[in-house]
This record gives sequence, C-alpha cells and structure tokens, in this order.
Amino acid sequence: MTEDELKAVVTHEFKDDNLAFVRDIFVFVCFTALSFIDVKNLTTDNIVDVNGDKWIISKRHKTNIPFQVKLMDVPLQIINRYKHLQEDKLVFGKMRSTFGRLARPRTTGRCARN
Repeated sequence: MTEDELKAVVTHEFKDDNLAFVRDIFVFVCFTALSFIDVKNLTTDNIVDVNGDKWIISKRHKTNIPFQVKLMDVPLQIINRYKHLQEDKLVFGKMRSTFGRLARPRTTGRCARN
C-alpha cells in the first residue's frame, strides 16, 4: 500500500460506524504492525509511558515473543476515539459482533504490514 493510498483510507468518511471502526483498526494495524489478534487482545496495561511517550509492550499471541511499539499520533488518536468501548481493560473493548463479518475483505492486516 502506498502512502497516498493509506492517506485515502485514513481520510475517507464512512456513514456506517461499523465500517469506520473496521477502517480504524486497519489503520491501527498499518501504523503498529500488530496482527489482528494482538490488537484484539491489547489491554490498557500493555500501553505504558516511557520518557513521556506511549509504548505498547506485550508478547505476540502466536509466538509469545516480546515486542514493543512506540505509539505515533494516529494510533493514539484511534485509541482515544474508542475509549468509550474499553471494557475489561481491552483497549478496543470486546470487538463488535459485526466486525468479524465486515473484516473478511480481500485486504487483510497482513497486507497492511507488508
């Protein structure tokens, strides 16, 4: 995905809140290189302050290998946008039931990270 294509996705306005949520998770994956399952399992405990910057510090779900990712402005804005969904310390709450149905397009998180 080119930078211009990513900008087009980021700035596109959806009338459907579910589609906007899917877009935001996709953009979050693009900026953090996390897998969907790592985003789904992301907790507020995984987001820590290091010298005034926010970092995600956790372990990959699939391999259990530790990782750390500095949160840039865009992912931080996405996290803040969905604070109202946070429950049981999950950053994006329990993912919306429609997310699974909507998130099976031809473009995957793997494409976003490559």
